[in-house]
Amino acid sequence: ERGGRLLIVQGEASIKRIADRGKLELVAPPLRTPENSQQAGVFTHAAIPQPKLKYDLWSGQSQSVIATDRPTLLVLWASWCAPCVKELEEIPARRRKLSAAGVDVVAVCVDELLDDQPPGAADNAQAMLRNIRFPFRHGKANARLVDLLQVSHDFVFDLHQPLPIPSSVFLDQRGSLQGVFKGPLNVEA
Repeated sequence: ERGGRLLIVQGEASIKRIADRGKLELVAPPLRTPENSQQAGVFTHAAIPQPKLKYDLWSGQSQSVIATDRPTLLVLWASWCAPCVKELEEIPARRRKLSAAGVDVVAVCVDELLDDQPPGAADNAQAMLRNIRFPFRHGKANARLVDLLQVSHDFVFDLHQPLPIPSSVFLDQRGSLQGVFKGPLNVEA
């Protein structure tokens, strides 16, 4: 009959008529506005091919970001940035978890690309990494690397603002972009 309600259960031969209780009303819970944060991150729905990304070793020699057949987390940081230092201190504590997940890490310092850096900024950055016993590859960012990451950031977020420090990108084993993370990284996740 028209206008009635029926209960159909998969696997049962009978159909049961349900008493009409009036209009059915769906009520959604109130939406919560997330708290403001200096963090934002997104995994892309598809890998975004990148040109070959390179950073500089402390000696000035160029090095490929993707040096193994493993996905790589590339971390941009500065020695004067407290959230960067905290993030870099947390990464070694997660070394086993990152290794078990098959993830390589490369930390590149942007100090030398910024204006008004004191002399010896690179030496200070290296000393800091030695003090925290940073177990992964590291070096200094070059302008080309930061420019390429900025283009990827702008594409993913459709937001044309400078990359904040710290920022991280997640690259698959072929060097394609899989995620962009602005602000301090949640290493636990």
